[in-house]
Amino acid sequence: MLHKVHEIPNMLLLLVLLFGAAFSNPIHPRQAVPAGCVNFNIPVTASADNVALPPGLDVSNLLLLLNPPVFEVTSQLASGTFDIAATYCPATTYVEGRENTLQVLLHGATYTKAYWFGLYYNVQNSWVSYAANQGYATLTIDRLGNDPTPDYRSCTLWQPSSTRAILRAKFDKIIAAGHSLGSIVVNTLNWRYPSDADGTVLTGYATVDPLQLAGIFLEAGLAPVIGLPIGYLEITSYSDWLWLFYSEGLYDPGLESYDWNHRGTAALGELAGAAFASQTADQYTGPVLIMTGLHDAVFCSTLTLDIGIPLLGLGGPQTCDTGAGGAVPVTANLYPYARSVEFYYPDGGHCWHLHYAAEDGFAAAHEWMQNQGF
Repeated sequence: MLHKVHEIPNMLLLLVLLFGAAFSNPIHPRQAVPAGCVNFNIPVTASADNVALPPGLDVSNLLLLLNPPVFEVTSQLASGTFDIAATYCPATTYVEGRENTLQVLLHGATYTKAYWFGLYYNVQNSWVSYAANQGYATLTIDRLGNDPTPDYRSCTLWQPSSTRAILRAKFDKIIAAGHSLGSIVVNTLNWRYPSDADGTVLTGYATVDPLQLAGIFLEAGLAPVIGLPIGYLEITSYSDWLWLFYSEGLYDPGLESYDWNHRGTAALGELAGAAFASQTADQYTGPVLIMTGLHDAVFCSTLTLDIGIPLLGLGGPQTCDTGAGGAVPVTANLYPYARSVEFYYPDGGHCWHLHYAAEDGFAAAHEWMQNQGF
């Protein structure tokens, strides 16, 4: 049972996590979870300007958001106090100079923080386990609405901008890393609070046309989840899910099957908010690493319908264009004053952390951190 930590001030959060064994129950040992990890529920009071979604919005009319004559983008204040599920894992290897650095890891849509542990399936796919062995502590947090016992409120509240406020906690040195929707959140964190992260790692990410992104949502067979309020969705088409997240022949079928059978939900508000999310972080001056799978079907190509008709007329191969005009390299334009922007393409699909290439990607990310002085 998770122990609820009451009223943790942001500036003291790291101290609480470092001494977490006194406040929280240890996680039951798993191969992909390093020794010493502790679970927390963190009560957070947050407010943010979210996109004001029109009444009656559902998956079928999501494209209305991208039609300016029909929908005018406005904002509304969303606020409240929420319990955010988090896991703190200390380093298992001491490396001088890294003891005060924390990696804050944010997962993508339809996943939970378990994504950074390789879904607890094996150690080869656990970013957290790799980081701990390299001397880095990690804090993995669930996005709003992904707590194991969440308070399901209006689906319009769970948007990336609501989560950004959670990442404002101050640490001595922080590396903010995201995957997919989590990377969208981190990008906007860099834009709105440019000094919060000393380094940024964006995985499963690139700039993309909002029409393409919305089209992918529509094609993925998203449907309301039975037993949850309207607005919470799950992917129902296995073939489209597989095409979106994996690249054929480059993953363990057992892990892929486990992933499908334990897939999570996405809130309609998250998907709608993501369509407006790429921001030019022109005041961010830290280093940036962008790691997108070489065969990422979400950001490097577009879906075709099962009957073979290209969705929205935007067909394309399931391989990233690594040239200067490709979707991933163009993302550097979002960081005009970053100390550096580098790219790495693991040999996998959108969820490359769950592919055979995971450890190669983890090694590249941590070599980059070392080269940047973290």
